[in-house]
Amino acid sequence: MMEWGTRLSVAGMLCALSACSGGGGSTGAGSPSAAPPPASAPANSNITDLRVSQTFSSDAATTSVVLSTPAGIVASSTGAYDPVSVSYNAGTKSYTVTAGSSSQLFDPTSAQASSVPGESRYRLSGQALTLVTTPYYGSGTSNRYVGMGYWQRNTVADGSQRTQFSIFSYGLRTDAAAIPTSGSAHWNTDVFGLLTTPGQELRTIQGRGGLDVDFARASFLASGTVDEFNFITGGGRVGSLNVVAGGRVTSAGLVGDLSYSGGQAGLVAGTFRGLFYGPAADEIGASFVATGPGGVLSGAMTGQRDASAPGQTISLLNVRESLRLFSTSALFFTQQVAGHSDYADVKASASNGLVVIDPQGVTTFAPTAYGYTPLAADIVSDGPANFTTYRSTVQGAPVEVSFYKLGSGNSELQLTYLSLATWKQTKADRALAVDFTNVERYFQPYGIATPSGLLAARTGSASFSGVAYGAAASVSGTQYDISGGADFVVDFTNARYSGALALTGRSPNGSSRDLGKATFNGTLYQGAFTRTNIDGTLDGMIAPIFYGPAAQEVGAPFYFATGSRSDPATLQVTGVALAKQR
Repeated sequence: MMEWGTRLSVAGMLCALSACSGGGGSTGAGSPSAAPPPASAPANSNITDLRVSQTFSSDAATTSVVLSTPAGIVASSTGAYDPVSVSYNAGTKSYTVTAGSSSQLFDPTSAQASSVPGESRYRLSGQALTLVTTPYYGSGTSNRYVGMGYWQRNTVADGSQRTQFSIFSYGLRTDAAAIPTSGSAHWNTDVFGLLTTPGQELRTIQGRGGLDVDFARASFLASGTVDEFNFITGGGRVGSLNVVAGGRVTSAGLVGDLSYSGGQAGLVAGTFRGLFYGPAADEIGASFVATGPGGVLSGAMTGQRDASAPGQTISLLNVRESLRLFSTSALFFTQQVAGHSDYADVKASASNGLVVIDPQGVTTFAPTAYGYTPLAADIVSDGPANFTTYRSTVQGAPVEVSFYKLGSGNSELQLTYLSLATWKQTKADRALAVDFTNVERYFQPYGIATPSGLLAARTGSASFSGVAYGAAASVSGTQYDISGGADFVVDFTNARYSGALALTGRSPNGSSRDLGKATFNGTLYQGAFTRTNIDGTLDGMIAPIFYGPAAQEVGAPFYFATGSRSDPATLQVTGVALAKQR
């Protein structure tokens, strides 16, 4: 029979099949459980020194796997959550673990030696339990309030092993009233899990990472770099293996999505369930299950709060470090010959640009090869409503740059993870003795994009609504500033989305024109938008992107033509839609 655990304590993980005979099922309702503490007993205050009997509950990530022995090749596997309880009996210093319909008592007679600090091991016929209170990766400081546990139940027969592997966090949970509702915090995390890929050798994953919570906006984002280890042969893969999780802080704890990529199984994705531990959310613990065509990953993490770490940026309202944000922008170009009211050229297309932000705000907006650094002295008061507008000179030509206001400072749409930067530059040009005026306009969404692959396993649907801004013109000389509404409906279950832009144009003389409704329908790939055409238009596209750790917002550059390019009345339309989940 094969037992597995961290590579830091490989000794004792394997036992000969002859020593594991008997299969070892789980015991039933007759298992001893923790006795309630006496009324006068003080509450437990440290997970490593339990003084009184107590039961801890959370969710276990459970993999059910069939393996060939002794090679450890996976035949099949599935993953799911089970409710788990860990009951400690202070009188007998024993633990009773219950996950799903399985329950087992582990007492001091089943304890095994371990050379790893903070690791307690127990073994019975066909079963093994490991409880970990000192993170495998970290400073070596023991957790005070949370532990990680993994419980293996095995049945061996006819050259195969059937195993239930449950991994979980347990400990002294934070009272709901003590969870902060403002500010942010960072936890250094320790990650461990089991990866099962059909036709491949069983692997464990382990590594370190970080988890950040924005309490004011009730969201979190976690990431970790891990290694994979073959369980039998000892090989594996290191580097470029990433675990990413993101979601919301709810009354049930940390609830969100998770993906793992770069390893033997390719991309696997699923869900993440976490809890706060300690009197003031000092520590965290979580479990996760991810699946995909390549296999199943079940795992857990624990984390210690680190007030000295800057952490990663979750929202534009709480930028914690300098970030270079590249994204697709919508480009609009007009060229006019001196003395003419019509345009020699009108183009609507896509481009690429850069916004650099730090805790003080945007430091650079570069939609072209050159950019602009916002200066307070350049702010003007007559810009569009809900934008902060700057006017300056770049490369010898006048430029107007505007940034869509965030949060409560915006009376139209209060965004947290996403914003819009616009650029308008007028350049005089001369060619073949002809004077031209060229106007370049860029509309660029920027923000904290939802990590790639994070939503690959999400199901259900979500609706988003918001605004659109842009520009339009025809070669006949008509021109408009564009504004309006935007709606998106996303069907994660069937990997599809649809939406509409309701646009209005306003000309320089103040007249307005209803441009109607532009609709679109597209598909999702690994939970992310793919760009799609604007229905009934020529050369049209929209390229939505999710923003926020739980995909709370959508930014989408777009462009299209309302008719044939040979028709001088055809409008070229370009802009960006911004929307938030409703």
